[in-house]
Amino acid sequence: MTTDNKALVLEKVLLMHYSIDVKLNDIFKCTASSFSNASTLFKRIFTPLQTHCSNTTKITAPHGTSTINLSSVTESIITIAEKLQVHDVIEQRLKHIRQINTEIIKEIIAVKKSGGSHTNGSHIKLIADINAAQLTCVENQYSVYCVKLDSALSTITNYLSDWEHLTSILRNNEQPEATFLIDQNSDIRQKINTAIAIFQTDMSYRKAFTNTINELNKSLTIISSLIKVADKINASNSMLTLLHNLYTTQREREIFNSLVYPGTKNNLSPHKHPDVDIF
Repeated sequence: MTTDNKALVLEKVLLMHYSIDVKLNDIFKCTASSFSNASTLFKRIFTPLQTHCSNTTKITAPHGTSTINLSSVTESIITIAEKLQVHDVIEQRLKHIRQINTEIIKEIIAVKKSGGSHTNGSHIKLIADINAAQLTCVENQYSVYCVKLDSALSTITNYLSDWEHLTSILRNNEQPEATFLIDQNSDIRQKINTAIAIFQTDMSYRKAFTNTINELNKSLTIISSLIKVADKINASNSMLTLLHNLYTTQREREIFNSLVYPGTKNNLSPHKHPDVDIF
């Protein structure tokens, strides 16, 4: 490849990395909206749902076993709380991808300013492949989060529906001592259902998240293809050190090792640390 052609490729790669940075910013907005809405929902339904379950126990306990599965509701509340913690992990991983992208932009700009036309093509290609794999993993993680959150909400709405059926039976049995709790639960049910309905009204950020991930991966694939095999050389130790030190979760490092040290037993790099997160 001639020097002029290398300069053109470098310029195209730089512009694509700028575009990737903009799209990564869009991804941050999607995740912020997603988890903000989920957090608001949790705050709105957590205490009322606990009260509702407590009332249900008081009402049904004296009259035999209830057909309502309260344990599943408790598990759903726990699931929602746990899924909200995933936000920090996903956001951290996206920040790592953006940081690496920024480092590449700085490097290419430095090469251009120095009057050069070529930088270490191997680690530009390597990073494009790693970031694409990391983004795919983040998307999968986000999808699992959405499925489990939806499942938890479905369990809660089913519980409230079962409660409504039970209410008519309890009222027909004329149990005056339970009337207050029944009325209170009916009010709570309406508030919880309203909160869930508001949460489910706008799910556009979920689709935007997936679409943007796909766009990013297409761009990274193009960048990787621009770096010809003939230009490929071993990635510098300083770049490998930067990449390795940046990754703090187990899954990030597994992806890193599988691409940087393919074929190595367990894909473990010599820098692997045992004290990593399980995500």
